[in-house]
Amino acid sequence: MTLIFPESHRYDCGSCTKCCRTVWNVHVSPKAYDQIVGTPLFERMKAEHGRDPVYMDEVSGEKSALALVNKGGCIFLGPDRLCNVHREIGVGAKPLGCREFPFLPVPTPDGVYVGLSFYCSAVQANHGRPVEAHAAEIEGMLNEYRYERVGFDPIALDRDRHISWNAYKALEAFATARLEGSVGDAAWDVACVVARARRALPAAQTSPAGGEASPFVVDDAHWQALLDQHAPVPKDDVLLHVERMFVEGVVGVLESDSPEACKANTEAIFRRGRLTSATLGGEIDLAHLDDFRTRFDASWSHAEIRRYLNQLVFRKFLALKRPLASNAAAFHLAWPLLGWYRDLSAYHAGRLAPDMNDLRTAFDVVERGFIMHARNMDPFFDQLADALSKLI
Repeated sequence: MTLIFPESHRYDCGSCTKCCRTVWNVHVSPKAYDQIVGTPLFERMKAEHGRDPVYMDEVSGEKSALALVNKGGCIFLGPDRLCNVHREIGVGAKPLGCREFPFLPVPTPDGVYVGLSFYCSAVQANHGRPVEAHAAEIEGMLNEYRYERVGFDPIALDRDRHISWNAYKALEAFATARLEGSVGDAAWDVACVVARARRALPAAQTSPAGGEASPFVVDDAHWQALLDQHAPVPKDDVLLHVERMFVEGVVGVLESDSPEACKANTEAIFRRGRLTSATLGGEIDLAHLDDFRTRFDASWSHAEIRRYLNQLVFRKFLALKRPLASNAAAFHLAWPLLGWYRDLSAYHAGRLAPDMNDLRTAFDVVERGFIMHARNMDPFFDQLADALSKLI
């Protein structure tokens, strides 16, 4: 299939090892496992650390993840910040999850869109060669793994209704056009137009015999008319309250490593008490956070946030894993959430105003915990989508 690359995006690994030091499971295929097990490197790591370098996944019951040591670092990561599997056995022996990061290929009827993860420091800095230079690597990954496809079947708008691939592309064009202006307004417009569509579009049809009905697909012309007729929706006090409630609820989840901590942290955030931060480390007294956020102009960060939101649109975030309505609500929430973490990082560090390092911290937290690995966030997405459909 044709590879479609984002414009003006660059990437080459800078060996920062952030992706090698993050606590997430990396699937080890039987082929990769057979290439690693029994090698001198495997035996050396086993003897050195007193454990099997590839451990048993508790969920699948299979040997499917690399062991983590040293506060979340991969057991095969060398002191020179290079991968020992790559060095001693060869790049082909590395698990696919290691080789593919930060690429996020999405097959569509138009070709494979090659998205990028903003958890990668090189992607954040736009460092390296144009992404197109990695075409051969990506083609190899596509031959090795069946990635989630978008657009070959109708795309779920909500629980009952679907839109066509052409209608979805019209929404992407709407989002991209809006992102040329105010970033926050653009994210809000995407959520609003989808929320309004849920109210304006006809209800899903049901099978008269009581059996399972075919997916109800919205008429393309009706969908396009809703996009063309969209008018901005001002945020009144109710909408602002709903937004703040959901943003701070998400922060409570992201900052907690247990249900008990989540409850305490969420209450501390709402009351501006003491937050025990899992992402920034240590306790943060939030008593003066709101005042701190009024003291500087953070518009310098909008261009980078725009680049990130455009990348989310490009890599088909709005159509993946969840109904479009839920993803549109999350897309909107990413804007205030990035601002929250940009400012919280500076506040925690005692700086007078956020800088680029604080923004990159925000990208790390939001991309990893809220966008890429957001399984525990699904209820937030669904509930916000339903709330917006009722209020807008």
